[in-house]
Amino acid sequence: LIALDSVQGDMPRIYREHGVLLLPSHYEGTPMVILEAMACGMVVIAHDVGDVATLIDHQINGMVIAPDDQNGFVKAMLALEADTLRLSMRMAALEKASTFSDHTMAAQYASLIKSLK
Repeated sequence: LIALDSVQGDMPRIYREHGVLLLPSHYEGTPMVILEAMACGMVVIAHDVGDVATLIDHQINGMVIAPDDQNGFVKAMLALEADTLRLSMRMAALEKASTFSDHTMAAQYASLIKSLK
C-alpha cells in the first residue's frame, strides 16, 4: 500500500511499480488518475461514483464497486490475486487508455469539426 502525501514528479514509474490502483472515493468527476494508471498498465478498483464507470469496463479492464460495498472492494482485491485475470485486465486497461491518447483525441476532435462544416 502506498499513500502519496506530496507532489510526485515521476508518476509513471510509481504506477509501473504497482499492479493495482485502489480508488475508494465517494465523490469524483472524471478521475484522470484512472486513465494515468491504466496507461501504465495498472488495474483499477474504484467506487462507482462520478464518471468512473465510463472509464472502467467492470471485470474487463478493472472493477467498479458500489460506494458502500466494503466487502465488494475486498473481494475485488482478492480476485486480482489470480495472475491470469490481473494480466488480462492490465492488457485491457492499456487498450482502453489508448483511446484517450492525445493523438486519438485530436483525431476525434478533427473529425467532429469536419462533420460540422
